[in-house]
Amino acid sequence: MYTRFKFMPTSQVTVGAILACIAANVVGQDFDDQQSVAIGEAALYPSIRIDYQTNDNVGLLPDSEVEGSATIVRPEFVFVADKSGLVFQAGYSGAYSLGSEAPLEWDDHRLTATLAAQFDRRRRANLDVRFENLHEDLGVNLTRGRGTEFDEPVEFNRFYLDTRLGYGVSDARGNLSAGIRVAARDYANLDEVTDGRSYTRVTPYGQFGYRIGGDTRAIIELRASTASFDNANGDRDDIGVLLGLQFTATGRLSGEFKVGFENVDFAANGAEDSTLLVAEANLRYRPRTFALLSLDLSRGINNTGLGLVADGDEESIATLVRVGWQHNWSTRVSTDAFVALNRQDEICPTASDSTASAGFELNVAVRRWLQIGAGFESASRQADSCAGADDSDELDYQRQLLGVHLRATL
Repeated sequence: MYTRFKFMPTSQVTVGAILACIAANVVGQDFDDQQSVAIGEAALYPSIRIDYQTNDNVGLLPDSEVEGSATIVRPEFVFVADKSGLVFQAGYSGAYSLGSEAPLEWDDHRLTATLAAQFDRRRRANLDVRFENLHEDLGVNLTRGRGTEFDEPVEFNRFYLDTRLGYGVSDARGNLSAGIRVAARDYANLDEVTDGRSYTRVTPYGQFGYRIGGDTRAIIELRASTASFDNANGDRDDIGVLLGLQFTATGRLSGEFKVGFENVDFAANGAEDSTLLVAEANLRYRPRTFALLSLDLSRGINNTGLGLVADGDEESIATLVRVGWQHNWSTRVSTDAFVALNRQDEICPTASDSTASAGFELNVAVRRWLQIGAGFESASRQADSCAGADDSDELDYQRQLLGVHLRATL
């Protein structure tokens, strides 16, 4: 069943590794609950979702909260073609928000394309390309604690490319793969807080997998990356080694988990090199055909961090843990829930903070082509005390989102 939780803000997922994990699952996406439009031997899956959402703290302020509401229209079109060992998928998804307050008026756009090719039993290739025009909620990241100073969210363009070549029979003991990832972010407004923070990151990598069970492989990944910012003080080179496990979708558990170390070499004068513990996980466990448990984890340098570009020698680390649970109670009724923790570690006088959030969504299929539902999300941020910084409690906030929605397909 194709479900998607809508209440998690774009700004909460700030780590590129989780985006890469999500992208890796695009090919093979399940559209069993949708009818398609036939285009030759390919298929087009259109859908639209309309949300009405209330927000009791638009600027994410500790007091003097401003309440607001918004209507969000989310169209989506996915094109799928599968023939002779070649799988191609392309799509557009958008979100257009009309709100009662200026920060709630925005529009997001995503264009995606993925390609998976099997040349023969040993050789295969994967390509994932995305271009996105997105926003961050007012009051997080670069506008953290400044919800009274601005009346619009930060907007940015993001480009992502991941290409990989693999060698080895799928059930062989050992497999090799190598590729390159390119990620770029270009800020489009609010120069006061975004100037100099646009960047490009290029990461060549190689991975070796060794089968230790029927559907389990031990993996080692070597990678090196170069990050270049508009403000050159943030430039750096990273070299990393990660070890982990990879699970194929033939069993109940799928996805992969990796943990390792990265050596970070900052280009700024006086900035000391550092060694950072990094972790990435994208795991899906299906105890029953009607239930799915997910775990997403990422820890690494936050390229959008508050101190990273400003001074060059401040290391901003982002840690995100998200656990989700999808359950189909019947052919008509399903639920989708999550809990998440987003930790931003900064160096004083920039205060670190932790944001805990949780959400629940109920969906009911009124007709095969029409689904209605309701949901809520609660989020709470607490900042650490930091000598020499402004009062950290000014960064604390509580927020609740309540909403109803309908989703229509063919």
